[in-house]
Amino acid sequence: MKKSVLFVCSMTLAAFAAPVITQAEEGTSSSAIIENGNSESVLPEGSSTIDSQQDSAVQNTETSAQAQTAVVNGDVVTVEPPHKDGQEEANTTQAPKEEVSQSNARTFRAAVASIPMYRLYNPNSGEHFYTKTTGERDHLRSVGWRYEGIGWQAPTSGNPVYRLYNPNAGDHHYTLNAGERDHLKKAGWRDEGVSWYSPNSGTPLFRLYNPNAKTGSHHYTPITSERDQLKKAGWRYEGVAWYAVGSGEQSHEDYRLLGVRNYNQYALGAPSGCEGASLLQALQYKGKLTDWSLRSFLNTLPKSSNGNPNNGFVGSPFVENAYTYSAIYPAPLTGGSSMGMFKIFPAVRWIH
Repeated sequence: MKKSVLFVCSMTLAAFAAPVITQAEEGTSSSAIIENGNSESVLPEGSSTIDSQQDSAVQNTETSAQAQTAVVNGDVVTVEPPHKDGQEEANTTQAPKEEVSQSNARTFRAAVASIPMYRLYNPNSGEHFYTKTTGERDHLRSVGWRYEGIGWQAPTSGNPVYRLYNPNAGDHHYTLNAGERDHLKKAGWRDEGVSWYSPNSGTPLFRLYNPNAKTGSHHYTPITSERDQLKKAGWRYEGVAWYAVGSGEQSHEDYRLLGVRNYNQYALGAPSGCEGASLLQALQYKGKLTDWSLRSFLNTLPKSSNGNPNNGFVGSPFVENAYTYSAIYPAPLTGGSSMGMFKIFPAVRWIH
C-alpha cells in the first residue's frame, strides 16, 4: 500500500516537473540564440526569413481558400469568397502623365501646349477673320465685327500658317503653302507674316471657296456639318487647309435679353406650368397681359376631359406627380381646336 501511494506521488510530481523542464530548455535555447550575436538570428540551415514569411502566407492562403459553408433555409450551402471586379485593373492602371494647361478660362488636358484661335465675322463684307491676338479680336468687335467664339486650338509651334491681305478688296487669306503665299505676294497681296502654327496631323481645318464672293471668298472650319452645308450652298471644297490640336467653342457672349419677367414655377406653386409660363412670357414680350400673374394665366388654360393633351391640359399645372402626363400640345394652346385659347382669350390671336 505504501509503495502504491509512493508511486502515485512520484508520477504526479513528474507531470508537474515536465513543463518546467521544457521551459528551462526553451530558455536555454533562447539564451544560446542571443549569445550567438547581438543582431543575427540563428535559423535552421537552408531557410530564411523570406521563406518563413512565404510559408506563413501560403498557409494563410490555403486556410482562406478552404470552402466555407453556411446553413440557408435548413440546407448547407457553399459560400463563395468575395471577389472585387476590376481590382486588378485598378491596381495596374497609371494616371496620365500629360500636364493640365489653361486656355480661354477652360481647363482641359492637352497633349501639347495650345492657344485659342478666335473667329469673327463681318456682316457687311461677309468675311470671316481668324486671330490668336485678343487685342485684335477686341478691336474688331468694337468696330462692328461679330465674335463667333473659338474656331480651334492651335499649337505654339509647328508648320507656319501665313496670313496675307488684299488692300484692294480688303480681304484676308490664310495658307500653309509657301508657294501660294509667294504667288499672292506677286499679285499684290501684302504678306502679314505667320499667324499661327499647324501640327502634321490632328483635327482637320477644311477650306472652301465661294466663286461668287468678292470678299470673304475663302472659309476655314473644323466643323464637318458647316463644310457640308456650304458645299450644298455652292461653295467649292478645296480640301484640308491645315490641322488643329483641339476643337473650338461657340461664343455665348453675344445674346439678347428679352426684357420680360422671369417666372419661378416652383416658387409660384406651378411645377407643371411650363407651357403656360412660356406663353405668358411671349405675350408679355409682345406687350400683352403685362399686368397678369402666372397663376391667373394658368387658370385660363383649356383643360382636357379625356386625358389627351391634343384636347387641352392634362392634369393640373399646379400638381406634379409620376403617374400623370401633365402637358398641353400646341393646337389647343394656340387655337387649333375648339378649345383653343384664342377663342377663349383674344389676346392670343397674334400667334396666328
